[in-house]
Amino acid sequence: MKYLLLALLLCLAVGTAGGFEMKTCEKDPRGYIADLGNGKYLMHLEGSPYEMGYQHGCLKGAEVQSMTKEFVKSVLAGYDIPEDLIPGLLKLGKEVAKGNEKYVPSEFREEMRGIADGARDAGYDVDYDDVLLLNMGFDVILSIAYPIATPIVAWQDKKGVACDGFVAMDDATSDGRVLMGRSFMFNPEVFHEVALLIEQYPDRGHRFVSVSAPGFVGVTAAMSSAGIAIGMDMVPAMDTKPFVSGMGCLLTARQVVQYADELSDAVNMVKGSKRGVPWLYIVGDGKGREKGGAVLEVSADKFAVRYMDYRYPEWAESLDFPKQIEDKDDLVVVANHYIVPEMYSTISYAVKDSLWRYETLTGLILDSYGSIDVEKGKELIDYLHPPNYGYYGEDENVPVAATRTLFDLSNLELLSLYGMYTDPWAHWELTTEYQPAGLDKAWKDTEGDVAGPSWKPINYGAPIIDKEKMLDSADLQKLSEADGNYVEQCVKAYAGNPNYATIHLRFNVQSSANIMLTVADQNDGLEIYAWNYNTNDWQKVYDRIYPSGFTTLRLSLGSEFVNNRKADLVLISEAKWKFGMIYDKACVAVDAAAVT
Repeated sequence: MKYLLLALLLCLAVGTAGGFEMKTCEKDPRGYIADLGNGKYLMHLEGSPYEMGYQHGCLKGAEVQSMTKEFVKSVLAGYDIPEDLIPGLLKLGKEVAKGNEKYVPSEFREEMRGIADGARDAGYDVDYDDVLLLNMGFDVILSIAYPIATPIVAWQDKKGVACDGFVAMDDATSDGRVLMGRSFMFNPEVFHEVALLIEQYPDRGHRFVSVSAPGFVGVTAAMSSAGIAIGMDMVPAMDTKPFVSGMGCLLTARQVVQYADELSDAVNMVKGSKRGVPWLYIVGDGKGREKGGAVLEVSADKFAVRYMDYRYPEWAESLDFPKQIEDKDDLVVVANHYIVPEMYSTISYAVKDSLWRYETLTGLILDSYGSIDVEKGKELIDYLHPPNYGYYGEDENVPVAATRTLFDLSNLELLSLYGMYTDPWAHWELTTEYQPAGLDKAWKDTEGDVAGPSWKPINYGAPIIDKEKMLDSADLQKLSEADGNYVEQCVKAYAGNPNYATIHLRFNVQSSANIMLTVADQNDGLEIYAWNYNTNDWQKVYDRIYPSGFTTLRLSLGSEFVNNRKADLVLISEAKWKFGMIYDKACVAVDAAAVT
């Protein structure tokens, strides 16, 4: 009977659904390809990380092989690297990627293994290391290239690989909606032939859709059902760690789009990430309390945020740095250079091409200020469409390098131009998911340097600590039951500088919540704080305790601690310096966390 049912499901799946022709993965029909018409396709994936990966490789094995074998070669060739050197550089790249694999969350590694297995079972020459390099390759290459090439780029001042973006809302748009434009300007070889939309329904986190190509677990332009969108732009700077990529920009963006509930979540995920390479991230939020946009200007060791209300500092006006042009509180624009003057301590240079694109795009947006709707937004992000400005020549019958995308973050709609410039724009609309009550996500501090319980975050959801690292699925599994398999965070204190070990938990709840925690503390006691939406501050909800081993606590949180079905708790243990060369070590541990 079960085989008859499976056969029936397969027959239905390869027919039509929602008006689209569909093709499924035979071994897991939850994954399918939908024909959107006009030569555009959407690949739908759902399930666990490995299951989504397997569906991906099963459905698009040939294209995954092309991306992992030919696209990566074309990227290197695009940097004028001699053909005979490319095999050796690919081997080095795989070694560097493998050395940085430890920074990649286990769930993304599992998804990449699934892609390789699915493609290989479909008869294609793909292995895990190929997929790992594809997803980390940008940062791997740039971690080697930037320390050498940054001065050369500035000296030659050549037009090169580039990207643009903007977020507009309120008075800037025709009806106040949040629109984000993202231009991923990259080598079109191979990519333009296989590009498609990828919609993912993961077991944990938000649904999201990306404009991508087969083989990518990371994203270059994506939007979630929480109304968060993200993209990234290159920015050469000397503050680069050779051979250190962290998890890379694509997987960092994937983590943001899958897990961020608010703009500040996105900011803090990028801030807390392990980085080796400079980037500019543009982020939009169309659904949260922090509706708006920001440009995150980062390098290996430095980090700055340019929110919509950012104003260029007066002290830097006389310096020879690029200035911010947009002066509206509902608009932010980015190209391929820093604007925040402090970021130029990274030894970065703004080439003329980037300055020209920033000035041109910002001018066009300001000219349309107040009347930007979806059609105008498409026109703006595609402002270099041939033959405009002669940037890509006079003939529009050429490949798009590589995607032009407009996100309507208020209505969860995506419109994207990829393939050929003469192609129609692809369109897709996300649906929101139901999130059952329980632990949603968790973070722990990465520096042990916090301002203490009285510190007030600028934005809702901002951490009580300076940097947070998001726990991956393996750590979250440890918190599913009180079995002695726990998550712990420890810090030491130094003279005149107390530290705080912290773990930050976010729960999916109803209008109020009863929460059960099994926790432990070492040394100076444990306090628990919850974010109060009425006071916009952290409020102590459990007085200091001194548990002996693991202790189970029960908290009742009223509606003042809940917004959009989310509640945030921070567990804090203080470390104080004692005397001489003896330091007090503080640890906080969580063995279980649940909504009861």
